[in-house]
Amino acid sequence: MPDEIFVLLVIPLAAATAGFTLHFAVKPFVEALIKAIRDPGPLPERDAEVAELRAEVQMLAETVQALNAKVDFDRQLTAETRKATETTPS
Repeated sequence: MPDEIFVLLVIPLAAATAGFTLHFAVKPFVEALIKAIRDPGPLPERDAEVAELRAEVQMLAETVQALNAKVDFDRQLTAETRKATETTPS
């Protein structure tokens, strides 16, 4: 009788427990591992290079804006100087 109980209850219960464990615990771990292997993500070296390039581009953009402001100021100053010399009698 105990052998029949073992065969009828314990073995199917152990198989179901192992199946649930594999499905809910091991499967997500294996999927995450496969995803990490296929797509490792950005490398730290590339992140540093990208950050450095972004900072350089930002600095260049600010330099261009400053130069544009200076050129506009020079144009206005030149235009005012021409007006002043044209309207002044000689």
